Amino acid sequence: MNQKKVRFYNESYLSMGFTWTGDPSCPIPLCLVCGKQLSNSAMAPAKLKRHFTTNHSHMKNKSADYFKRLLESQNKQSTAFVSKVSVSKKAQETSYLVAEIIAQKRKSHTVGENLIMPACKIIVGKMLGQDAVREIENVPLSNSTISQCIDDMSHDAEEVLCDKLKNSSFSVQVGESTDLANKCHIVAFVRFINEGEIQENLFCCKELPETSKGIDIFNILSTYLETRGLSWTNCVGICTDGAPSMVGSITGFVSLVKLENADVVSTHCFLHREVLISKSLGAEWKKVFDDATKMVNFIKQRPVHSRMFKKLRENLDKDKVLNRVFQLNDELQEYFQGNNKPDFAKCFEDEKWLQRLAYMADMFHHLNQLNKSLQGPGVLKSKCIDFK
Repeated sequence: MNQKKVRFYNESYLSMGFTWTGDPSCPIPLCLVCGKQLSNSAMAPAKLKRHFTTNHSHMKNKSADYFKRLLESQNKQSTAFVSKVSVSKKAQETSYLVAEIIAQKRKSHTVGENLIMPACKIIVGKMLGQDAVREIENVPLSNSTISQCIDDMSHDAEEVLCDKLKNSSFSVQVGESTDLANKCHIVAFVRFINEGEIQENLFCCKELPETSKGIDIFNILSTYLETRGLSWTNCVGICTDGAPSMVGSITGFVSLVKLENADVVSTHCFLHREVLISKSLGAEWKKVFDDATKMVNFIKQRPVHSRMFKKLRENLDKDKVLNRVFQLNDELQEYFQGNNKPDFAKCFEDEKWLQRLAYMADMFHHLNQLNKSLQGPGVLKSKCIDFK
């Protein structure tokens, strides 16, 4: 079988107005005048002359020096174009670093080109001069660029984390969360041992499209584990809240995971114990707690009243409901009397009611301190709190 003959470029072809492009092992003739590319089989003097006389007869008397200068000019233009549109490695790295800051501060992706770049140009222009300004203008900070950089870093972090989990046992903490658009999400955090140290990371955040039953949570997380090459067999612990969808004995999320891995250990999240306490309060204590909640809800449901209440508490250090109500008892009593709420106003005249409110406000304050001390990275044991 005969192989197809490959023709190569000869320097003499330049006098015919042709250079070459493409693969050196199979070059393609390129006309310097019109930019048309011919096939490799046309790399022959007769065929090149035919193209030139047919399409550029008005230039048939041009010398080889003319075409040499034309080639040099085109090469310079091409080099200048590449330098304009290409982004240097340093500028690209800077773009990623700025995108990381924007993501950490949870700012809009447009802040790069609308705020950061103009501010940098002013600072650099005043301190270093206009040459430095032209240099930083090469840093890409557009909305789409920042978005792409954040996506790239996110995917890279996800790949690194999942690669580490493939060779390690891990535990997960799973909870539900609702965003500002009223969409429900499953948020999972993971802990594992890496190089002798316990590390914790955000594992995934997935939207629940319909219901938030245990089977829905299990299916979403199982699908994610499968796509990342992971398995429930490597999971040694699960921490959840006490919702039935999480800890139900038959169709709860934890029960479904134990069908895949019977050795997994389930624990209850120890934060926000006041929620559990409020469910087991005695009747008299529960009434005080419910009354305080109703008072705040009454104010928050009315925009004008809510603004007034905010002004009353703007100098307070405490930010919890019971503390607010107790410290504003005189103002609130007067407020409820003037807004046709005598039942609420009478509560502040009851000494025992106020004593119970003060006691619960103090205890819940210490519980909130405990909750805060147990949150954050690297917290592995309870911290002692002085209750004096």
